[in-house]
Amino acid sequence: FDRRQLVGGVQTGGRRHLVASEDGRRTLFERVILPLVSRYAEEPAIVAWDLFNEPEWAVLGLGGRFPRAGSFAAFRSFFEEAVARAGSVVSQPLTVGLASVRGLGLVQGLGFGFHQVHWYDGMESRYPLGRPVTDLGLDVPIVLGEFPTRGSSRSVEEILDIAAAAGYAGAWPWSWGATDEATDPEAGAERAAAWAASGTAG
Repeated sequence: FDRRQLVGGVQTGGRRHLVASEDGRRTLFERVILPLVSRYAEEPAIVAWDLFNEPEWAVLGLGGRFPRAGSFAAFRSFFEEAVARAGSVVSQPLTVGLASVRGLGLVQGLGFGFHQVHWYDGMESRYPLGRPVTDLGLDVPIVLGEFPTRGSSRSVEEILDIAAAAGYAGAWPWSWGATDEATDPEAGAERAAAWAASGTAG
């Protein structure tokens, strides 16, 4: 969704049509998505397929910050087709990693196996982590797909406590391998595992 440019001879950006147009979606599904998911459709190591990470940043009206952001309707069509086409092939559930609960309208009611939202401290004033999941009127369970393991005003354990009390079905620390300011992979993994083993997870 960014402007087209060549980096080391490889095109980055300039591929908005793969979501925004019917022909583009057909190409993306037939040449990339369906061959990939078909090959690993029964792979037991794959818990779920996350079809798009934080699409809101490319959606007009939902915080779209890319020069070639797409429409809400185009993304709904893309996700609807993804559920129909990829969902008919794989044994694992499908999901989309939303930047926040604000993006739930993109995926609600389309047949995803579960919903997934992310949370960081800067979101708290608008999208409180402790808001009960029952307030969201969801059709399927929801998990906390990202939360910080470093740089937060809350500990890993506090975040997990709040998410569990709010009704999230699970939570995944960010991240296992990144080197950004929100990641402490060792501490995140150890403390999340200890929290789960303590029985707090219920």
